[in-house]
Amino acid sequence: MLSIFISYLVIIPSSFLCYIPMKEQKKHGTVPTLIYICALLLTIILCAAYLTVRLDLRENDLLLPIFVVSLIVYNFSLNVPFAKTATVFSVVAALMSIMANYAAFIGGILGIPIGMSTYSVWLSVIHLAISSLAALLLAVPFSKYGTKLIAQYSDSKSWYAITFFSVTILLINLVLRPIEYDLFVDHQLLPPLFILITGLLLVWMLGILAFYAAITDTLKSAKMEERNRLLELQEKQYLSQQRYIRASEKARHDFMHSVRTLTELYDAGDIDSVGEYLHQYVHAMPASDIKSYCNNNAVNALLNFYEHIAIQYRISLTLHVNLPDKLPISDVDLCNMIGNILENAVAACQKTEERFIQLSLLVEKNTQLYIVSVNSFNGIIRKACGRYYSTSHKGQGIGLTSIASTAESYNGVAQFSYEGDRFYCNIAIPIV
Repeated sequence: MLSIFISYLVIIPSSFLCYIPMKEQKKHGTVPTLIYICALLLTIILCAAYLTVRLDLRENDLLLPIFVVSLIVYNFSLNVPFAKTATVFSVVAALMSIMANYAAFIGGILGIPIGMSTYSVWLSVIHLAISSLAALLLAVPFSKYGTKLIAQYSDSKSWYAITFFSVTILLINLVLRPIEYDLFVDHQLLPPLFILITGLLLVWMLGILAFYAAITDTLKSAKMEERNRLLELQEKQYLSQQRYIRASEKARHDFMHSVRTLTELYDAGDIDSVGEYLHQYVHAMPASDIKSYCNNNAVNALLNFYEHIAIQYRISLTLHVNLPDKLPISDVDLCNMIGNILENAVAACQKTEERFIQLSLLVEKNTQLYIVSVNSFNGIIRKACGRYYSTSHKGQGIGLTSIASTAESYNGVAQFSYEGDRFYCNIAIPIV
């Protein structure tokens, strides 16, 4: 009974590794989730050990039910799409299956009974130890890089692709699992087994690294596109300003002639002509279609762009901007948040009769940046597990996810809510 109980304890390091990249996605907070998961894991382990002894089952007979129950519990405790939970779960499961075969290899060297119909305390301890070591070694990269991918990347097809890859590795390892100890009486089988297991581990590592590299390139390309978009907006603003400057120079050049004409009309006592001339002169002055909201050129260009968009779609856009010259936030990230807010708001306003957007950008006491917006929408919301989903396409709303991810990267917070036909966005970012 002890050996069987220890053999099922490998679920603990597996669960630890599964939750590492999900540290920001827990549905009920860290402490409640920890209590909830520990209680469920203990229940699963005790029930599995009891059923194995009671029904005289082999090692992998309960593997599928444990996988299904664990995956359901894991997915239920998180605020992420199933594609992401399935990927992380299958990646960890594939790794642990490799560790199980490494434990079998070590057991074969030490002469410990091995096989699905044979339980050994020492083999169970070796399996638990090697699995725990793998979990500890991968905790930092899973936390540093996995958290980033979970927060920023939302394409379900890519997540399911790596899930399929991991499940394939898992099934291969299950096939390799020794059925009987007699297979290891001849130690000549051990070197080929070690090479095969190590090869699978390398394939697993290369697959995960390739997936990370591909997703990272995709995220970099998206950020580069956002940067190029800002540069295009700034170029448009610059060209508009240049046109205004040239028109102003011409007006200043003609000003002396206008003064002379007004002087002659005044000296002649033709006051009516002076008034008419001044009226025509005012209307002939060049008007700038570029507004200056702050000293940040990127933000200015973005706000001017969306002001023209709002006019085009007959949306009442109210802007309150009070930003300092410098912020500890990159222009790309700042404009990414503002741009996503306005883009979503414009799209929402087009689906309703009452069309308005109110956006405030301000810094309070030089310690907090606040980005607050409210816009009208048709009152239709798609929301599940605390997450907002797009009403125009399948899946999670990428704009809101990007806003929250960017705010969190600066130790800030983004909150979204709605009431009736009003949608609210509140972002607070410390700038000290």
